[in-house]
Amino acid sequence: MGQVIEVTPLHSTVLLLTDPDHAVPVSVARNGVRLIVYGRGDRLELRDIPLSAGVQVGDEIVTSGLGGRFPAGFPVGKVSELHPDDTHAFLVGELTPAAKLDRGRDVLLLRAGKPLRVVPGSGNRESGVGNGNGGAPTPSPQAAATAPPQGSAPTDSQLPIPNSRSRNNQGAATAPPQNTAPTDSPFPTPNSRPAPQETDQ
Repeated sequence: MGQVIEVTPLHSTVLLLTDPDHAVPVSVARNGVRLIVYGRGDRLELRDIPLSAGVQVGDEIVTSGLGGRFPAGFPVGKVSELHPDDTHAFLVGELTPAAKLDRGRDVLLLRAGKPLRVVPGSGNRESGVGNGNGGAPTPSPQAAATAPPQGSAPTDSQLPIPNSRSRNNQGAATAPPQNTAPTDSPFPTPNSRPAPQETDQ
């Protein structure tokens, strides 16, 4: 319908879309072409429409949100007529306003809200973005559990596991090897060396 330009304790003044001093950035809802709507008293006018824009009679025109004055997507009007301008290089479109400006009794007042506050540290924790570690990836729990800290002794879980055979024979004394029978050898053994004979002097 328009924008509030003056506020008093009892009433407010609204500049209507159809005011000759008013211009609103808009776009064609069908193809997204961005244009400017100008007021013409009781109607709206689209000027300088490129011939290649593809605007057609019956297209719905909505606010584009450029400039931040009006939110994007609000209906403005419908194209009721198209004709070339004086130079025949552009088209001029006539719009029928979507709101009944001469008989409306209730209006919706839209107030600009505060921008959302960005919470530091929020982001993709898996990729390391926003978790305060400088963008480095977070180490996996497996790697953190197996790597011992520097300067500390290894724990029992990190010592090598003994052989299963020695574990089964825990507490049993190892028997010394038994003497085996001597084998035939050309060299004398210490036990088979003859004793020295005594001589009379």
